[in-house]
Amino acid sequence: MEDILNDINAVVGVTGCFICNGEGQVSASALPDLFDETILSAVGRTMVQTITGMATAHRRKIGDIDLVYGQGRLIAENLGEGCLCILCVRKINVPLLNLTANVAAKKLKAKIAKKEEPERTEAAPGELPEALRAMSDFIEQLMEELGDKGFGRDDLLKIVEYRLAKLRASYPFLQFIRIVEGKVDLSSLPPESLDAKEVGEALGALIRGISYSARRILGPEEAEAKYRRAYDPFYRQNKMVFESLGLGQTLEKVTTEEPPLPLGGVDLRLD
Repeated sequence: MEDILNDINAVVGVTGCFICNGEGQVSASALPDLFDETILSAVGRTMVQTITGMATAHRRKIGDIDLVYGQGRLIAENLGEGCLCILCVRKINVPLLNLTANVAAKKLKAKIAKKEEPERTEAAPGELPEALRAMSDFIEQLMEELGDKGFGRDDLLKIVEYRLAKLRASYPFLQFIRIVEGKVDLSSLPPESLDAKEVGEALGALIRGISYSARRILGPEEAEAKYRRAYDPFYRQNKMVFESLGLGQTLEKVTTEEPPLPLGGVDLRLD
C-alpha cells in the first residue's frame, strides 16, 4: 500500500497520509517521523467513528470529511473498512488532490477487500461452535422480525452498524462481527480463543442495543411484541445455548427495561 500512499504524497501541498482500519489502528503510513503512531491511531479512530455515525444518522454513504485548520488541513476518505487520512496545507488545490486521492481510494478498497476475503472463507459457518451458530440464527430471526416486518431491514442494518461501533470499545469481541450481504456475519470469529462469558456479554449487549433502538422507533408495545415473537420460540428450543453463554433469561425482557447510559444514547432519525 505504501506505493499508493507515495503517489498521494507526490501531489503539491501534501505533507503525508496514512491508512487506518475499521478500529482506527494505523495499517500503513507515509508521514514524516515526527508523527507519532499513537496520535495517528487516535485521529484514525475518531475519523472512522465520525464516518460511521454520519452514515447511520443520514442513512447514506459518506464519501469524505474535510477539516480545515489555521495552519493545515485533514481530509479523510471513506474506505468502507477504515479510511485514508491525508494531511496537507490549508490552501491545497482540492480538485487536483482529488484526481489522485479518488484513484488511490479505489485501489486501497480493492486491496482491503482481497486481504479480507481469505479470512471470511477460512472460517465457514459449519466450523463455528454450536453456541455461536445458534446466536447467529437468533440475531437473524430478530432482524427478520424487526426489519422485514417493522421499519425496514436497511434501517435496522444501519442501527446494527451503529451499535457495533459504539460497543466495540467496551466489548473487543465485537470487532470480529461484520455486516456481509445484508446479514450479521459471525463467520470470522476465532472460537478457539474465545471465553464463553465474554461472548455472551458482548452478544447480549448488541441484542439489547438493537432492541432499545427498536423500542424508540416502533414504540414499546410494538417493539416488545415483535421481539417476543422472535425470542420466545427460539429460547424454548435453545435454552442450553443461552445458559452456556451466561445469558440465562437476561434477554427475555430487554424491550421493557430502561437502557443503561452506553446503550441509551442513540440519536438516530429514520424519517
